Amino acid sequence: ARDAVIVVLIFYSMFSVIRNVAWRNSCVLWSEMAEHYPDNALAHSNLASWFGHSGLVDKAISEYKIALRLDPDYAEDYNSLGRCYYEKGMLDDAIREFKRALIIDPDWTDPYINLGAAFGKKGLYQNAIRCLTEAIKINPRNVAAYNNLGITYAKMEDREAARKAWEKALEITPKYKEAQDNLEKLKQQGH
Repeated sequence: ARDAVIVVLIFYSMFSVIRNVAWRNSCVLWSEMAEHYPDNALAHSNLASWFGHSGLVDKAISEYKIALRLDPDYAEDYNSLGRCYYEKGMLDDAIREFKRALIIDPDWTDPYINLGAAFGKKGLYQNAIRCLTEAIKINPRNVAAYNNLGITYAKMEDREAARKAWEKALEITPKYKEAQDNLEKLKQQGH
């Protein structure tokens, strides 16, 4: 009986070692999950996230598309897919995905902020302001929305509105570095 217990312990120990090797990082874990369970949207979504954070944007896009085909009601994946397109400079595609995220979850601020950035990058400043203002309506303490609003106003050369937006961000979070830096640049320009 004792030998049988030892054999079982050795078997389970070897199995644990094999699993630990296979799951040594998120990429391997989610790749295996997606391979063994190809209809698991979460596995593809997490693998896409890992690819995106690792700078493998094309692979991330591919996995987000699979995840969304499997679960078309997951707003986070549309938003993340939009960020990938934004990173590649595919602004129209990014805008489309951010809008899809908002159809599913209209009270989520991230897609509004991302839409604002995409519209701003296209020079569609009034659209950007509308999106960022909507994010602020949803969450009046969203410092990223105020910071991006300031950036948009600065691009429009409305330095006073930019200053107010960055000051509001710093009123909420006094050590918010991006707003501090933007406000400092504005002051150096003599405004």
